[in-house]
Amino acid sequence: MVPRRSTSSPHIDWNQHDEFFNFTRGRFIRNEEQEMSQRHVKFNMNQLALISAQAVGAASCVSIKKYPDGMYNKAFLMTMCNGTEVVAKVPNPNAGLPHLTTASQVASMEFAREVCGTPAPRVLAWSSKSRENTVGAEYIIMEKINGVLLSSIWLSMSVEKKTKILKKLSSYQQVWMSFSFKKYGSLYYISDIPMQPNQSPSCYYDKDNVEVKDSRFAVGPSVHRQTVDYGRTGIDFYRGPWNTPKDYCNGTGQREITCVKSIEHLPKPLVSISGRYVPIRAKKLAALEAYMKIFEVLLPTDSSLTKSHIWHSDLHTENIFVSTEDPTEIVGIIDWQAVALSPLYENAVQPAILDYDGPSLNGLERPEEPSNLQELDPDARKIAFNNWIDMTIASYYRTLIHRDNPRLYHAIEFRETINYDLLIWAKNVLIEGEAVYRKYLVDDLKTAWSTLPGVKAHGNPPYPFKFSPEEEDEIQEDYDSMCAGIECLSQIQQQMGPLFPEDGTVSHKDYDSAKEVLEFYKKNISEVLARNDEEKAAVLAWWPYDS
Repeated sequence: MVPRRSTSSPHIDWNQHDEFFNFTRGRFIRNEEQEMSQRHVKFNMNQLALISAQAVGAASCVSIKKYPDGMYNKAFLMTMCNGTEVVAKVPNPNAGLPHLTTASQVASMEFAREVCGTPAPRVLAWSSKSRENTVGAEYIIMEKINGVLLSSIWLSMSVEKKTKILKKLSSYQQVWMSFSFKKYGSLYYISDIPMQPNQSPSCYYDKDNVEVKDSRFAVGPSVHRQTVDYGRTGIDFYRGPWNTPKDYCNGTGQREITCVKSIEHLPKPLVSISGRYVPIRAKKLAALEAYMKIFEVLLPTDSSLTKSHIWHSDLHTENIFVSTEDPTEIVGIIDWQAVALSPLYENAVQPAILDYDGPSLNGLERPEEPSNLQELDPDARKIAFNNWIDMTIASYYRTLIHRDNPRLYHAIEFRETINYDLLIWAKNVLIEGEAVYRKYLVDDLKTAWSTLPGVKAHGNPPYPFKFSPEEEDEIQEDYDSMCAGIECLSQIQQQMGPLFPEDGTVSHKDYDSAKEVLEFYKKNISEVLARNDEEKAAVLAWWPYDS
């Protein structure tokens, strides 16, 4: 993450630089005007520079460099007249709920650093109320981490050094798990959220399950991205906190039901091309109503897997800084925005630095080295070998967790069950997944019902659904049609390669080419995917890359 724009005069009017306030990293393929407006924030950069200087006792800020745009924030490297550097972060309008998103981020960073010993950046100054400060926007000013981004060296690191990084991350996870919270939601300073009458000033326990007397923090509404993305910010529903796992899961269902009913236009799916299958509210609500009937028996019967913990769930190489002298020493972990206090089974995802192209690992299996390496051309051989190495490192992480953190490993195992699938898919039905959900209800859940630990723990209630043959046929057709749409989008992505707008954006130079290629696919896919004129019209209407 190398800063871009540099200006070095202490007398300059920083507000003259439009690029500071706009999204400049690339262009959006669809709804560009709206997407850009969600990432435009006008504020007083002169005041932000002044406050940054005051935060470190400097007379003035002499240079401001903008880091490449994130999707939710703008970040700047601020250099003072005495050489001190700090990072200033300003959230975009799409970052989340006003006040709560910034307030929770600051509190989460302090808890991670001061209580858990995780190297989160130290916050030097901040404001979560744009109308009460001179900047005119929410902001966080934090120390600049002295180190290098792991992304700049990860690919060239030896397997031995990578495993040392994983051991350190695993040790952080163990510490996060040693503190559990009384509620589910997000973390705040106690002064930043309304307190309930007679509410205890203590909100968490230590590793021995002893209540910690810490009056700094309180649990409040969740700022998780699934509570704000795709129009959810503007919809009124209860955002927490929740007292029990059942309350938490009930909140998920109520949120999605409210959003499906309230949102003006259903979002276009992210992982498939609609046409044969078209999302409709009734089927989304049917999936969610089914979830509301079964979530209690889907929850883990081991209560340790539902404990509430703070967690950094986006440990990719752009969020981790390592020492310049010893690249196996982690000196900073950034991006604590939208951190939620969630059940352990939701947190137990392997760090994103371990993502790879290949089949999922199960249990403690070790991937076998490809037997056909010598038959491949040099480029293909290198790709296949590197994928095997990546899978081997991911396997090492699972083995490490199994040995050193059994409870986390049990949570990972739970994530490989139908219980987890049906719990987690319900969290995003507003966007997609109802066809898969209903298919699982008809087939997999019905078959597995009597064997589910939660069903046994609840006295073996009967399978709660009855589907007519016609309904089962419809659910199967919806599922098959959705899978066809997924396959179409997958082929488009593979054929477009780096031109494909993975996060909805492409570079400035690739914009016209990407639009042209996507328009070509739009016309041709409607002929391939659709089986009749109605489906052709649906492909065009639901095409995900139009405004």
